[in-house]
Amino acid sequence: MLPSTKELWTTRHGLIWAAWLGLLFLLPVTSQPLLARWVGGGPVSPLSLIPLAFILVFGLLPQLRHGLKLPRLAVPLLLFVAAAVLSTVLAPWIGLTDFKEADVVERGVRGMMTLGIGVGFYLAAALIADTEERTRSSLAAIGAGAIVMLLWSTVQVAHIPYRNDPHPAWVIQVQEWISLQDLFRDRVSGMAYEPSWLADQLVIFYLPLWAACILRRVTAFGRRSRWVSMETILLAWGTVILLGTFSRIGVAAWIAVVGILAVAGGGLLGRKVARRSGRGWLGIAGPALGALLVVVLALALVVAAAQVDRRVAQIFRIDVEQLQESRHPAWFLLANNLRYAERVMYWTTASRAFALHPLLGVGLGNTGFVIREVMPAFGYGLPEMLLAVDPGSPLFPNPKSLWFRLVAETGMLGFVLFAAFLLVAAAGGWVVQKMGNGTKGAVGLASLFSLIALLVEGFSLDSFALPYLWVMLGMTAAGWGALEREPAVPDPQAPARST
Repeated sequence: MLPSTKELWTTRHGLIWAAWLGLLFLLPVTSQPLLARWVGGGPVSPLSLIPLAFILVFGLLPQLRHGLKLPRLAVPLLLFVAAAVLSTVLAPWIGLTDFKEADVVERGVRGMMTLGIGVGFYLAAALIADTEERTRSSLAAIGAGAIVMLLWSTVQVAHIPYRNDPHPAWVIQVQEWISLQDLFRDRVSGMAYEPSWLADQLVIFYLPLWAACILRRVTAFGRRSRWVSMETILLAWGTVILLGTFSRIGVAAWIAVVGILAVAGGGLLGRKVARRSGRGWLGIAGPALGALLVVVLALALVVAAAQVDRRVAQIFRIDVEQLQESRHPAWFLLANNLRYAERVMYWTTASRAFALHPLLGVGLGNTGFVIREVMPAFGYGLPEMLLAVDPGSPLFPNPKSLWFRLVAETGMLGFVLFAAFLLVAAAGGWVVQKMGNGTKGAVGLASLFSLIALLVEGFSLDSFALPYLWVMLGMTAAGWGALEREPAVPDPQAPARST
């Protein structure tokens, strides 16, 4: 898609490259108020959408005339898009009725637009970040934007101990420009709409990239020292900010990644010690020890969080007898005790919508149309769910989970194709991290961490328009394409590998 690096700043491709770097720098801003008004007022309005539009119009569309060649990793994604469009186009004929001044066609168009935005991010990344030099520059732009985000998040962290005091006027004014949402009193939201969105961008995108660069011993910021790089500092800083979000699913997602790393690292260490000592049982002890350490860490975090977060503290106040005697399913009451009942109601509603239309689903954005007929009776005791079913409320319900959204809105066909896309992406990430050198190999490894985190984080957010997963997997697809075109070249930053 782009010419050689020397030509970048002398042609229109230079503007595309600048737009790409700007897109990466602006990724932390998810709900910029002015852009939100332009795109309909919804909270999902990433500022990076502006440079993306420039890239698609002046970079992607002209390439279509000359036979645009997409990476083969994108094929399952395109098949999923076709299935999602088919489900949405057929939705007006499956008996859905208008609800809350919204109609099926309008919701379907909005749903396809959000999916189109996500695919646009994927294609931009897959077609631009296709060389080692461009990947390194891309990671530097990502890091620069992350530093600004972490600085702003740190301002919020510093205010948490004084949560009853008003924020300084200048902080409020800056926040009003950055986001539709006001600052939270007791949680960190960074430049995102809410804390869970900040946690999503950290565990799906930023932390995996920095962890992968550390493990591959490469950096996007000049040369690295033997023990510490800029990515090391960013990883530690970002982890502290993640804890400040108090996002239970976000923290659990990152613990899952750390757990896999601990088990894998323990296995490598155990096998190495076993070979030297001749004691084969140490090869099994290594992974077991790694898993034990992660379990202890997770329990310690739960105990610590319970001291400052009432939602977590409820874990230690569960009345088992009350759960057994309830006329509702025990897990509904358990979720309510843990302050998670509303999410469970949305998930249950989505699963029942899938049961009504299992093959193709109800179409993108349309789960809310069936909420009144499928929501459990337990939901009518929850204030948020009463607003969700109230025709006079502006709150239009959605599944609140990527996995439940997929099955409800695209049916079994869409879910299987999206799962195939993720599996192919994982295979591509594995190949890229094994065969790719430098930062391209690090991106391949990061995509594996991102997909592990997604297994958990996918229960929290359901928007296709947030760019983080798409950019990550798109950059991995670009690395795959580069491996197909040219053999791996040793990276001057990478340490020599012993044979």
